[in-house]
Amino acid sequence: MNVVIAQLAPMFMHPALAAAGAAAVSIPIIIHLLTRLRRQRRAWGAMQFLLEAFRRHRNQLRIEQWLLLLLRCLVVLILGLALAQPWLSGVHAGLGTPNRLVCLVLDDSLSTHTTTGDVTSKASVRFERLRTNAIALVDGLHPEDRVCLWRVARPIKPALSLDNIDHAAMRKTLEDLKPRHGESRLVDALGQVATALTDEPLPVDHVFVVVLSDMARDALQLDDPPSGELEHLGERATILIAPPSDEAANVQIARFTPRRHVLVESGVELTNVTLDVALRRMGDDARESGSGARTPVNVTLSYPREPGVITQTSVSHEWQPGQREAQLQVQLPLSDHPRDGDGDGSSTARSIVVKASIEHDALDADNYRHAVVEVRHRLRVGVVDESAPRADEDADELVSTLAPARWLSLVLAPQQSVSAVGPIELVDLSLANVSSDTLRGLDAVFVLRPDRLDNPGWAALSGAVQRGAIVWIWMSSQVNPDDWGKALTQHFELPWQLGLEPIAAREDAPWQLDVDHLPPDPLSLLASDWPTLLRPVRIMRRVDLQIDAATSVWLRTEQGIPWVVAGAVGDGRVILATTALDTQWTNLPTKPLFVPLMHETLRGLLGTSGDRPRLNALVCGDQPELSARFEGAQRLTLTDDKAVSVELTRVGSGLRASESLDRPGVYKTSPGSLEPLAINVSPTAADTRTYARDELAAWFNVFDNWRWLSVEAPADALEATTDRANIGRPLLWALLALILVEAAVARWFSHAYVARGMSLVGRAAAVLRGRF
Repeated sequence: MNVVIAQLAPMFMHPALAAAGAAAVSIPIIIHLLTRLRRQRRAWGAMQFLLEAFRRHRNQLRIEQWLLLLLRCLVVLILGLALAQPWLSGVHAGLGTPNRLVCLVLDDSLSTHTTTGDVTSKASVRFERLRTNAIALVDGLHPEDRVCLWRVARPIKPALSLDNIDHAAMRKTLEDLKPRHGESRLVDALGQVATALTDEPLPVDHVFVVVLSDMARDALQLDDPPSGELEHLGERATILIAPPSDEAANVQIARFTPRRHVLVESGVELTNVTLDVALRRMGDDARESGSGARTPVNVTLSYPREPGVITQTSVSHEWQPGQREAQLQVQLPLSDHPRDGDGDGSSTARSIVVKASIEHDALDADNYRHAVVEVRHRLRVGVVDESAPRADEDADELVSTLAPARWLSLVLAPQQSVSAVGPIELVDLSLANVSSDTLRGLDAVFVLRPDRLDNPGWAALSGAVQRGAIVWIWMSSQVNPDDWGKALTQHFELPWQLGLEPIAAREDAPWQLDVDHLPPDPLSLLASDWPTLLRPVRIMRRVDLQIDAATSVWLRTEQGIPWVVAGAVGDGRVILATTALDTQWTNLPTKPLFVPLMHETLRGLLGTSGDRPRLNALVCGDQPELSARFEGAQRLTLTDDKAVSVELTRVGSGLRASESLDRPGVYKTSPGSLEPLAINVSPTAADTRTYARDELAAWFNVFDNWRWLSVEAPADALEATTDRANIGRPLLWALLALILVEAAVARWFSHAYVARGMSLVGRAAAVLRGRF
């Protein structure tokens, strides 16, 4: 019941209630006048004696009636005023010091690390100025004032409850605070404050919400006005805003990504790691009048299991006046040494860490970025067919009689025919042997007889794709797709609809591929030769396919008909060709396009899909979920600071950090595989530019009750605003007293008293005794 009453209390705090109370004063008067209108005069014998008595006491009766009417009107008026919670200025002496609640909203995001002016002075850091203001506010509180704190960097962290009056504990909390590296969530924090004030109203006379932020560009989106819930915050509290910080010139590494997150060593020559670097310049140096400057970028490549093996290079960019962004490309060769594992090169994968760094400036945290690249010694590819491809095929076998599995064997793993394992290892899977266990560890699966797969087989393929594998499905040349098309769309949840019957082209006019259609991103290395490779390919038979706009069309005919399409499922990709891998359907297996198409599909998709790109995109404030590659790990520990360690907890089939990762750098799992994990700062969080005061004022004007906070004497804003008191509660006590007085006076003036003409003292005593 108390909670319900507390939630309803703000409904009565409105000036309209005072106006309603004032208007209600006329109700007793109107009732009195209406009552008089109903009276009718009738003369009767004894009337002359009553009139004579009335003439003697007429003045006294009028005074009594007007006094009672005045008291009853005041009861109605004061009730309306008390519910409206009016405020009066200059009444501290009479009503005492008001109780206050101060909600500190402190920005501890990445941009508050920015140093302005003298870099050797601690006070030049933006966060120090904000912290100093917060401590000054706490020191200026009255002993009975309440104070709470919200830290707005992602993720938002409230500190101490709304009912906290331990000012020493709050001061100690502020002194121990360190700015974090996440993005600012100022608007969300204000929303949490508004919700808390609504859900947990306290018996305080005034509420302050003090916004202490550098007002960097990531703190607010000025194009997005405050929500409706946030607009009411100004009705519940006085909002004090710290002035924005000065802008600072800064250069950041906005993006540092490998072209492919998974590489496959060819075994013939060393593989290069290609990295894209994006630089961004902010502040005065980026203005049109700015002069050119040079920014060197140092890029290093290291091996977590072999700290002594490091490859590095350096590139630089010369800025032009007014230039704000620059794109660079760096190539680093992999070192030629034994792979991770037993030292004989038998391991199939190893992880390398690449780092880009630039010179120190106003904000150091965005001057370096990390990424993790996985290097595979070989890929493991499964082939699902009716029977396994034979390794002893006659070399003189006619091309037209080659089975689909044999085509893949010749293209992907020709060495396997002579018992040699190359960069791609083919794994034969019979139709009855498709399960989660047999697909585990495979990078890709080619399905040549989808019509023979049962539901458990489709479910196993779906699970493999979710984990990051590639599944390429070809049509069956023997059975119509209607027999398995529904299973395809159901298990992969792709909006694809296959036709019922194969469609044959005219013998003299097979379908040709659209050579003007650009290759998809995984096949971008083939872009220069793309038209030449597509031109000889012909399609004699195909199955009609209906897709949605989100599906990626890799190859299509000149008429715009999709032939090879791809769809993302989980961390992996599903590719569907609308023909069978049969020369009766298409001449693709016999044309130059077939070999690079197969190899680049595997290498390109594995390099740009899976969980590696997702993990490399992690930023400070994320609470990552880790895949099976981290199995066995219990903690994540920051390489450069062993004290930063986060426990891993089990979530389904994977692991999850028990809390958000705030510090940027390379984390390693322990104990276990020592698999590295890169955490970087968000480029938007590192924006050192700030909004102007007039821009901020236009956004905050939606809150009627707000003002700028004085950085010289922040505590004075609390006293200046509270030089008034809420007299709602005293009015309620006055109302109670007035009701008692009205009841006593009404009883006093009652005609039921035995001795109407008794003395004043006697009548008062009669009232107290309740005597009639």
